[in-house]
Amino acid sequence: MIYKTKEFISPTMDEMKEIHRRICDLLKKEYEIEITDIREIEDGQNLNYLMYGYQNDRDRKIKLFLKIISKDGYPDIETLNKAYELLKSNGFKYYNIIHHDTSSHIAPYGFIVQEWVEGEVRVSNGDFNIKEAENQVDNDILWLRDYANVLKRVHSIKLEHFGDIKGDVKFENINDYYDNIDEVIRWSFGNVIDGGIILDDLVEKEILDEKFLRYVLEKVSCLGRKISSKDSILIYGDMFPSNIIYKGDEPRIIDWDECRANWWVYEIARTTYYIESRELTMKFIEYYKPEDSLEEIDIGIRIEHVKQHLRRLCIMCMNREKDQQLMDKIEKLKEKIIDRLENRFLWNNNN
Repeated sequence: MIYKTKEFISPTMDEMKEIHRRICDLLKKEYEIEITDIREIEDGQNLNYLMYGYQNDRDRKIKLFLKIISKDGYPDIETLNKAYELLKSNGFKYYNIIHHDTSSHIAPYGFIVQEWVEGEVRVSNGDFNIKEAENQVDNDILWLRDYANVLKRVHSIKLEHFGDIKGDVKFENINDYYDNIDEVIRWSFGNVIDGGIILDDLVEKEILDEKFLRYVLEKVSCLGRKISSKDSILIYGDMFPSNIIYKGDEPRIIDWDECRANWWVYEIARTTYYIESRELTMKFIEYYKPEDSLEEIDIGIRIEHVKQHLRRLCIMCMNREKDQQLMDKIEKLKEKIIDRLENRFLWNNNN
């Protein structure tokens, strides 16, 4: 195996019933919450459930969201708890974790119980058509506009470092973050491997040649030095249509598994890694109204895309042996990495 990871938990029906029973007992004992129904939510990387019940001897109906972590360290429970504390203290009152457990006492990798955030999805990920949006660039993309407005408030929450929110992996400034992008990647998968995902292992196992890896890391560092000092802020990190819901006309952002400490460009960079569109990027910039130059924004997006390409490369190497099919895919990914390092994203190469 190139990277041998820890197993995702996949409980049997009886094992899951026992986990649910123990969580229900805990909620009743510690919070006077009696759960009457549990329904699976078939979405996301973890085991997610909607719980119905009552609190304080049936005085109040309650809906809870249960997330049972299926991958060691992702999402990081303490990071989520810290993010919710920051959000609540800055006026976002609907984020409320009832109980979080980082031990393996009930579930192997822990679990989180939080109040259900009420609202409805107006545009699902599957319904959004990027080509239609690009052809109507003069019209509003409402979900993107609303993200920009909500994130402006979220981004008023300042942090003291770049990296993860709780500070286990932290960098003093944005340039330090870019200079150590291999360390950022190393710890970006949680604890799927003890000691993290080390890029140099790909050289040792002849997946990447050392010259290419050094070129990538040095180029990232060189590009990063063209970016001036930036404030570290609370980043949401998962800006897609299905993750913004509406209670009446109030937009609310859900699913904070990707939250971190970075500068605002991370938001649109991660979105456009999966929905590649210069037009979508420029529309978000129009809504967000940043003070940064387009040149710096372009560099920030490109570096984050390179980081995501490297992460994808690591994922491709998890729990498999080296073979020609893998190497062919990696060669194509290397071409994409070089393109992002050498060419601008926000402009066509001819501009």
